[in-house]
Amino acid sequence: MLCQGQPDRVPLFELILDEQRRVLRHLGLLRPRPSRDDVDWDLHQHLDHQLTLGYDYLLVDPTNFYFPHVERPRAWTPDGWRQYQMAGLRTISCRADLERYPWPDPQEADLARLDRALQVMPAGMKVISGLTGIFETARNLLGFEGICYLLADDPDLVRDTFAAVGERVVAVVSQVAAHPAVGAVYLADDMGWRQQTLVAPGVLEELLFPWHRRVARAIHSRGKPAILHTCGNVNEVLDRIIDCGWDAKHSFEDAIAPAWDIKARMAGRMAVLGGFDVHKLARLSADDVRLHTLELLERCAPGGGFAVGSGVCVASYVPVENYLAMVAACHEFNAAS
Repeated sequence: MLCQGQPDRVPLFELILDEQRRVLRHLGLLRPRPSRDDVDWDLHQHLDHQLTLGYDYLLVDPTNFYFPHVERPRAWTPDGWRQYQMAGLRTISCRADLERYPWPDPQEADLARLDRALQVMPAGMKVISGLTGIFETARNLLGFEGICYLLADDPDLVRDTFAAVGERVVAVVSQVAAHPAVGAVYLADDMGWRQQTLVAPGVLEELLFPWHRRVARAIHSRGKPAILHTCGNVNEVLDRIIDCGWDAKHSFEDAIAPAWDIKARMAGRMAVLGGFDVHKLARLSADDVRLHTLELLERCAPGGGFAVGSGVCVASYVPVENYLAMVAACHEFNAAS
């Protein structure tokens, strides 16, 4: 992540593990849950998954810290209940809403799961932990349509909402980064869609990137790498993202820009995490997944600053065999290097 040269191996990286239970079931490693009150069951299952497949970290986020928003519509899927974002939903639509909003207290963020991870991890393993980002949270509160209208009708309300969210995110990130279990911290802050950023680059520069700089500084002050996850086309602001101090970027889609093109553009200034386009991961045969993983490694591994993984996440519709083929190809590449 720090682009300090060629490592002895290319690591694996995923930020979202929708496939975890399916993989453990496929491998015969899914443990029965002893009781509904067993709070460590998920942690031990996650540890089994990561160690079995060769990851060197756990994903463990703080709990009891979130920004309440109006309930979204949801539907039942084979993987459980899923909520859907709606552009018109909004929790804050005026100054009075902002003033009476129940802002969460950063001091109440629960880091107990990080404590438990520290107890169960083997030597050399660390936690990657993080939060939903400032733009995503403000968009949840104001609504995407709300932000678009308010940028013209009441820009101060938008600015004050970003500030209220940003101050709290920085405070919690500082606590997370200081924890001894944590090896790196991420912020999940989607800023784009297929064609461009969700709002004008100038809006991001004015309202968001100053907070990103503060988040990155808070993480670096504890000697930890800072990871930005952002989906969508952010090519127009990529240099500004790098200037914010992020050490690594996650989320890549070939239709926007293949990971190898972005890695070449970043030229060692920021690492590429993941990069296997999810559409291909879902649609290719397992054999072709292996070949594409090896191609991805040949293009991106030289010089370091790269980790293998999906472009966004191993979604529930990705065949388990394909995911395992990608992981196995990474180990194959490392063994041959």
